Amino acid sequence: MNPNKYNANSHTGRFNKRITIMGQSVIQDEIGNEIEVFTEICKLWSMIKTLRGSEYNAAGQTESVDITRFIIKWTRTIEDIFALEKTKLSVQYKGISYDVKSVINDDELNQTFTIIAEGKRRQMANSISIDDLAKEITKAIAEYTADVTKGIEKEIDDSSKLAVKAISDNSPERTTMYAKGWRRKKITSGGTVKYIVYNKAKPGLTHLLEFGHVKRGGGRVEAKPHIRKQYDAIVPKMLDRIKSIIKNGG
Repeated sequence: MNPNKYNANSHTGRFNKRITIMGQSVIQDEIGNEIEVFTEICKLWSMIKTLRGSEYNAAGQTESVDITRFIIKWTRTIEDIFALEKTKLSVQYKGISYDVKSVINDDELNQTFTIIAEGKRRQMANSISIDDLAKEITKAIAEYTADVTKGIEKEIDDSSKLAVKAISDNSPERTTMYAKGWRRKKITSGGTVKYIVYNKAKPGLTHLLEFGHVKRGGGRVEAKPHIRKQYDAIVPKMLDRIKSIIKNGG
C-alpha cells in the first residue's frame, strides 16, 4: 500500500484551503544574466494532510522535514499543467513555499490529485546572540524600508503623470497652448520627494479659470474648475495604493 496516496473514498475533509501553484521560469536581469523565478500559475481549493512519522519513513524523509499532501480536484487543465511542469512546481500556502516532489492521479480515476510537497519553513536556531539578532532585525527593517520607499516613490511618480494628463485633457481654455502647457516638477528635500503640477505656458490663467474672476466693465466670469476635480479624483486612490504598499512591504 502506498502511504502517500490519498484515498478519495475514505477522506471526510473538504476542499477549504486556498493554495497557489507556482511555476518556474527563466528571465534575464538588467545586465543579461539568466535567473530562475517562480510565477503564479493558478489558485486552487485544496484539502491538506501532513504525513505522520511512519509515513515520513515510507517517503524516504526524516521526521524533521515538513512533508504535506495537498489534495485537489482533478481537471484536464490541471493535469496538463502537471504534465508540463511537474518537476518545476511549488505550492504556496500561508506564506510557506513547498517544493512539489510528486503528483498522483488518485487511483487513476480522474477525480482528485494528491500533491506531495516538502515545506521550506524557516527554523530558528536554538540560540542566537543579541548582537546577531539585532543585526538581523536591522537588516529586515532596512530591506522593508527600502522596498516601501521605492514603491511609494513610484506611486507618486505615476500619479503625478496621471494628474498632468487629466488636467490637460480637461482644461477649458479654447486655445491649445494652455492645455498643452501642463508640466510637473520633482522636488527632493530632506529625504522626501514631491511633485508640483503647474502650467508653464500660461501660469496666470490657472487661478482665473479655476475660480473665475471679475470683468473690467462689471460682472463676473464664471469659474471653470478643472484642477481640483482631477486632484480629488486621483489623490484618494493614490493614498489607498500607498497604504497597500506600506502594508505589503513594497
